[in-house]
Amino acid sequence: MNATLRGLVFDIKRDCSEDGPGIRTTVFFKGCPLHCVWCQNPEGQGGKPDCGVCQGESQTGWAQGGRWYELDELLYRVLIDRPFYDSTGGGVTVSGGEPTFQMAFIGEFLKRLRQQGVDTAIETCGFFHYDSFARLVLPYLNRIYYDLKLVDEAEHRRLTGQSNRPILDNLARLTRETALPVHVRVPLVPGMTATAENLAAIGQFLRDHNIREVTLLPYNPLWQDKAVKLGLKPQLTCGFMSDEQLAHCTQQFEPENGS
Repeated sequence: MNATLRGLVFDIKRDCSEDGPGIRTTVFFKGCPLHCVWCQNPEGQGGKPDCGVCQGESQTGWAQGGRWYELDELLYRVLIDRPFYDSTGGGVTVSGGEPTFQMAFIGEFLKRLRQQGVDTAIETCGFFHYDSFARLVLPYLNRIYYDLKLVDEAEHRRLTGQSNRPILDNLARLTRETALPVHVRVPLVPGMTATAENLAAIGQFLRDHNIREVTLLPYNPLWQDKAVKLGLKPQLTCGFMSDEQLAHCTQQFEPENGS
């Protein structure tokens, strides 16, 4: 392995229970090819440290817009909690930003974790080079959490800055070519991803590819305060979804609707 290989991380969160089974540590890697207007972690979009930007004290004990880690140091950070992983069936999840933005580093990181017998997971937007992912990352994963935002390509490009063709193609290939569990997550953003047309299209795509694991993630507007503190102007100002809106979205994926 290249001894100079480093990973840019903007947060490490321990005691996570929503990023995979058991108690987990989630490592948030900086840099993302998408620029979603509703992004919950805008500090994770840029691929360089944001010098002079204070994000508040995190569990890692540092307050800055990203920090470079060498592999052994990051492994030490996450393996501190190995007893909790072992006792709860937990492990380590790589997230972002978009972790595949740093493909070589996360591949080595996940490889070392698997060599230690640690359960691994990835949260990804799906915008990556498939062959590189299959070679560098996929062999060292236990599970995949895959964001699926929009099916219409023009809308996806308008709201994220990128085409969704690689995202849809990569998800289809994963379902065909790997036995790993692939859990699709759909962010519900009022008036954008949470429309009847988009949810119906997502449901059809999932049926076409025999994908049964789907989780709906209601929009959380609290990130807007964080964006202001970072000196950013939020592009989206909608509030929490109502119970009625959420129920309507959930109904789109119930068995009687064909999903």
